Amino acid sequence: MTLSQRVKSSIQWLIVGQFIAQLVRISVTFFVIGRLENDHMGFVTLAQSVEGLVAMFSSLGIAASIISNQDIGRKDIQNLQGLAIALNVFLILVIVGFSSFIADFYDVPEIEAILRVSAIGFLFSALIIIPEALLSKAMEFKKLSLINVAAGFAGAVVSFLSIVGGLSYWALVLGGIAIQFTKCILVNLASRSFVFPRFAFSESLPYIKFGGFVMGTSICFYLYTSFDLAITAKFWSIETVGIYAVAIQIAVMPLNRLLPLFKQVALPAYSITVSATPEKLENYMVKSLRLTMSLVLPFYFGLAVVTPQLISLVFDEKWFAVIVPLQILCLAAPVRFARELIGPAILASGYAGLNFTTSLIITISMLSSYFLVVLSAENPAYLALVWLTVYPLASYVTVYIGCRAMNIRITRLLAACAIGFFSSCAMMLLIFSTQKFMLHDVHTLLELFGSILVGIASYTVFVYLFDKKLFTDLWGMIFKDSSKKSPLMG
Repeated sequence: MTLSQRVKSSIQWLIVGQFIAQLVRISVTFFVIGRLENDHMGFVTLAQSVEGLVAMFSSLGIAASIISNQDIGRKDIQNLQGLAIALNVFLILVIVGFSSFIADFYDVPEIEAILRVSAIGFLFSALIIIPEALLSKAMEFKKLSLINVAAGFAGAVVSFLSIVGGLSYWALVLGGIAIQFTKCILVNLASRSFVFPRFAFSESLPYIKFGGFVMGTSICFYLYTSFDLAITAKFWSIETVGIYAVAIQIAVMPLNRLLPLFKQVALPAYSITVSATPEKLENYMVKSLRLTMSLVLPFYFGLAVVTPQLISLVFDEKWFAVIVPLQILCLAAPVRFARELIGPAILASGYAGLNFTTSLIITISMLSSYFLVVLSAENPAYLALVWLTVYPLASYVTVYIGCRAMNIRITRLLAACAIGFFSSCAMMLLIFSTQKFMLHDVHTLLELFGSILVGIASYTVFVYLFDKKLFTDLWGMIFKDSSKKSPLMG
């Protein structure tokens, strides 16, 4: 199978697999959230933000080192497995040891137990890193997609049974652990690459050095995507934190499921493209953005305009304050998707240090904005506006820096997103007009489905009218036989 066919097959499996996983996971998550109090969501989200920060150190960039190195041997893999186990055991001890201090710092006693129980997930993570990296390097994304679907389904079942059993916010905690446990078992079975660990860390120094920049980039990413919740938890009431937490959780749920898998495809594909014909990297990036953003933009712009109907159907009145911040975050989400797709290209081009530097610029910009907003007003919508204003500006600056280093024209990347953007704006305006003048007197459920149908039909027509080639490429990427040439690879 050629690279173009492998990339297309990977994307097809991502779309189908993640749609099924998201349908199950989102349904159960909404079911659970609807039965929790505002402060309960604050407990879980705060604990997850702390664990997420610690998790940035759990892999030490091992996966990226394995994928990027074509000559890695069995002994190297054994050393890296030993490093992963030692590192994650240490992190478990850190979380358990400091859980009481963290609970006292935030004055939220409930998160102490949550942190201690959730720490077991780091043991599973240590056993996931190596086999998952080897599957990614071999571009076995069909297996990885099926594994993620199965793990997500297992987590959804555990969360559902837990909330029905009266375990309250522990349903979300146990669901997360179930996902990690299931993935650990399945990924090792699929890769058949389990090795006995070696602890000769000095032999792994070249991988540690490369992975250090990757880990630094991951830490920056965590800080600017999660520290907004950590800051609000310190200065806002736990009820207000819960409102913002639900808004951002709904907005980023598809991103958190899709982006890691898309980036898994992007890094090995970019690496192969750069090593074979470096001049093709720009064309590949343009075509990747053109197709993916033509799907992401209408999804999020459409979600923004149907948010009032969705929230009123799924939640009761105490969660209606989620609507405005969620709409704002949905409008900002596509920018994050595009920015994160460009990162692997910078890394594959050999600029791991530059990738870290650009991430640091975004982190400083976002964190300073978080503090300014949180200290000035207790309003989730204002904090969401940081994602719609500061983040796009910081992303443009950093992408411009990366494009100059790779000798890629940023204007071509922006132009690749233009049709999807303008078609999505037109779609959103048409949905809003339909709701206002035609669907305002119908039941909320019918209004939601009617809006979705109008959105799908109008966006399809707009893309067809504005760019028939894009329409044909999207149709070919999703539906045509994989033996034909992928539009992604040109």
